[in-house]
Amino acid sequence: MGNNNMHCCGICNQMRTEGILLFGFYICHECEKEIVATNPSDESYQYYVEKLRSINQSSYTI
Repeated sequence: MGNNNMHCCGICNQMRTEGILLFGFYICHECEKEIVATNPSDESYQYYVEKLRSINQSSYTI
């Protein structure tokens, strides 16, 4: 995003200025890096899967 607007990260729930919007779900730069670096065998992997799954569920509600 690269602007000065604050957004609440859907992963860590912190207010951030740097990140991406994915189907209207904001992910801060720090969480994005963690998600990309996480191996499926890591304990945090399932947490990220569940958080990202909520994007899919919320983006298709009518």
